[in-house]
Amino acid sequence: MIMRARVLLALDSSVGEVDTKEAIAARLGVSGETLRLIAKRFAETGGDVHATIARKKRDLPPVPSPVTGEVEARLIAMACSQPGGIVTARQGRRAHE
Repeated sequence: MIMRARVLLALDSSVGEVDTKEAIAARLGVSGETLRLIAKRFAETGGDVHATIARKKRDLPPVPSPVTGEVEARLIAMACSQPGGIVTARQGRRAHE
């Protein structure tokens, strides 16, 4: 959010002459593509600074979580239960030593 605001301030032509995009990108530590995208979003939002610097809200997560309530309950039950039944190779070697 702060980086986008700094880019907008650096690109603001109402305060005087604007540096080249390469100089602005180097000074702010961003790429020229980042400058282009922020300027494009500013134009698309009709000059709304808040809409430009704010993060877009996602409608849904990119991928639904594979951990459902049932899976989470089973994991908690396994973690809280006493070990037993399954013997790993390391445990088996220790038993025979």
